[in-house]
Amino acid sequence: MILQFEFKYTSTNRVLENLLVSICKDFNIEFKLSRASKYVILLLVRDEIERLEKFSNYLSDRLPLSIFFKSTTAKVVDSFEVEEIEVKDVDIVLPFTPKVFNSNRLFINNEVGKKIYSDDVKVIFQGKSVENFDEMLKNIKEFFISNGQMTISSASGEFTYGILNESFKEKNIEYFEILPTDLSVIQKMVVAKENEITTLATLEKPIIEFRLNTLYKEKGMLNSNRVKIKLADEILIFKIFQELFNDGVEFIYRFKANEKVDLKIEGILNTISKVEVVVLENDEILIVKGDSYSGIDFQSVLKKFETPSYGQFASVLQEHDLFDKKVSCFYLSKIHSDLLMHLSEKTGMLKLVEFPVMRDFRAIFDEIEKSDTGIRLLKNYIKTFPELYDNILNTKISKSLPDSIYSIWGIVAVILGISTSVEEGSRKIVELSDDFGGLKGPRIDYKLIEETSIYNKFDMIKLIRSSMSFKLAGTDDKTLSFGLIEALSYFLSDMSDFCRNNLSAQNLVLCGSMFSIKKFCEISCKNLQPNIKIHFNRELPIEN
Repeated sequence: MILQFEFKYTSTNRVLENLLVSICKDFNIEFKLSRASKYVILLLVRDEIERLEKFSNYLSDRLPLSIFFKSTTAKVVDSFEVEEIEVKDVDIVLPFTPKVFNSNRLFINNEVGKKIYSDDVKVIFQGKSVENFDEMLKNIKEFFISNGQMTISSASGEFTYGILNESFKEKNIEYFEILPTDLSVIQKMVVAKENEITTLATLEKPIIEFRLNTLYKEKGMLNSNRVKIKLADEILIFKIFQELFNDGVEFIYRFKANEKVDLKIEGILNTISKVEVVVLENDEILIVKGDSYSGIDFQSVLKKFETPSYGQFASVLQEHDLFDKKVSCFYLSKIHSDLLMHLSEKTGMLKLVEFPVMRDFRAIFDEIEKSDTGIRLLKNYIKTFPELYDNILNTKISKSLPDSIYSIWGIVAVILGISTSVEEGSRKIVELSDDFGGLKGPRIDYKLIEETSIYNKFDMIKLIRSSMSFKLAGTDDKTLSFGLIEALSYFLSDMSDFCRNNLSAQNLVLCGSMFSIKKFCEISCKNLQPNIKIHFNRELPIEN
């Protein structure tokens, strides 16, 4: 009897292949391994059905979930002949695997990937070497609870960890992460869907940004309405958290250490790889930050291009083998200039739309006043919001601001009184749109300067005028913010139709950090997908 497993695995990082080899060797079963595109194929030959059933159970216990692991199927086949692949070692420092977790040892290297610990690893707690790990965990828990926080240098990195309570808000820490002590408590803090919780528990232990739920927001422990969450990615931290959870501690904050180290692990060879993701409703997982989990063949692509938009476009083309197709690309970024473009054998690379940003509020208002309707609009706006108008004129726009929609959102946020700074304004638009509970927003104008031209520039003045009109009509900030992201998704849909009808585009690439905004990304995909096939980065981050 020959049993074939087919795993859909969307990365070429070789982690799955190496895990399968290790599992099969440990079970002592004859196997062959092959790969076809994003599918890894495992063939097993065995006469006894009972032993194959035992292997299936063994496989499910040893094989972790992964952000790249999409599905698996099993079937009986007639032939054991397959084009075998050479399985090269994995050049990644992985969090703990199921085999390591079940070993019940604190410092043991994974069966695949780079080694984390040396053979002579030592533990130093409060300046003293530790031999008895059970006693150490008990002492750490007592130290943690009595002091409220402690600094640990381990395979996860060097961080200060603390028990989350009312005093945390006073620390004014700019960047931090929240680590639940147990998977079961996550929804006590944030609005999380089942597929997001499952993703947190995958092999990679990714970071995911969530919105605080209403009950936790009312506790007033955090300055922001959004928080980044991850689970413990090494056994030591996991065990410490287990002890704390048993004592009723549910959430730990951590930030880069700037204090004396309380617990140090000596003999750390490599720090565990980190990755941040966003999980869409359709279970698509987009990598927001961290390229260490990507296949080594892809990691050099982005370095070949000075312009970020071109590099990101090329990376998706390579990941999906689209170079010989007619492909349009919408690159929208929080940190670089936006660009809509198209590639085909006939046209080569075409710039379609750029997004120039005016960087002076007085000049923006002068541009608005170039039409009679603009003069009336601005006059009414100044009359209705006189203090706001004065604040706007006193606000500076950075000359280094990228030419992007995200920058324009920041400028709009200042004009609408949502924020007093452009940089904060862009973030506020995103947060407020996420808090919006309605179904439709105002249809804010996203227009091009020359509607009939192949190459075009975005008209930010029309967007600003439209936003001001809705503000004058009494539209609240949350609704306006949602309208800004919803109308952008409709604009992209119109541009997609243009590319399909005029450039015969068959595929559409979406990349850039704007697509890490979950609500915007999901609305955009919903509006785009009926008409064109969408491609994201599969294993590289959507922005680099």
